[in-house]
Amino acid sequence: MQRKSLIAVVAAIFILAACQNSPAKLTAEQVTDLAQVYFKDLYGASVTVEKAEYEQVGSSEYRNFVTVSNGDTEYTLILDENNKPLSDNVSEIEIIKAIDISKYKEKIEPLGLKLYAHKELEPILSGLQYQVWFSVVSEDRPDKDKAGKIYSLLSELKNDGIDRFVLNINSPGFLLFNEYDLWLAGAVFDTDIDIARFEEQYYGFVDGIYWNEQKFNDKILELAQMGYKNAFFYISGWVDGKTIEIVLYCESDTSLSDEPAIAELEKMDDSYFKIGENEVKYTLQLS
Repeated sequence: MQRKSLIAVVAAIFILAACQNSPAKLTAEQVTDLAQVYFKDLYGASVTVEKAEYEQVGSSEYRNFVTVSNGDTEYTLILDENNKPLSDNVSEIEIIKAIDISKYKEKIEPLGLKLYAHKELEPILSGLQYQVWFSVVSEDRPDKDKAGKIYSLLSELKNDGIDRFVLNINSPGFLLFNEYDLWLAGAVFDTDIDIARFEEQYYGFVDGIYWNEQKFNDKILELAQMGYKNAFFYISGWVDGKTIEIVLYCESDTSLSDEPAIAELEKMDDSYFKIGENEVKYTLQLS
């Protein structure tokens, strides 16, 4: 068999396998009876089908997701490869509705954490099953000494039916521009994790997060002494999935070129700023 023919056959096999793993796409009208019977039989609830969406769940697999409403709350039903009911997020939604989020706000503030605005409690799809995730943001670099208290918090979350705890790191205040908060990193912890595994994961995550505000301030002072004015650093965003751009903005008159400032940027290393294994790109914005 010629090489081109062999490639075509292999490609056809992969396409056929993908099609076999993905059911037919359905409309809201096509799933109405199925969804209404499902929610009536399982939960005794009368629902209205709002929409049906065909979503990718794997590299080449799709499933139908059905959104229904019982008047005041929306739920999602996932259909399997045969377009039969597979799972839903009813229990997760009800768990979230029953939780008093203020009690957790009081517990996390002494740990230097705050609620992840508008997304603190969410039903998140993991595999093809929903889980309840609780997300917070560290107001500064995570504190290694708070590991024990955070682990205790996980037990309380588990007792409330929460499956995962998400610790997010946003850009530090001294590197903000126009108060634009940028997500930098995050770690997800199972609430039923054992202490040894938790410490390994937590310490590994924390050790990869570092910044030194004083070193940035010292660099700004050096630039001022060289003749640059109104200098400051800010995180502009992600260049790609693994590179963060930090911009040095400064002003100079026509007698001062950009080469000295660029030379200073080239001296900056992980002792200034580090987020895991990501690259940090320093860029000059001269005016």
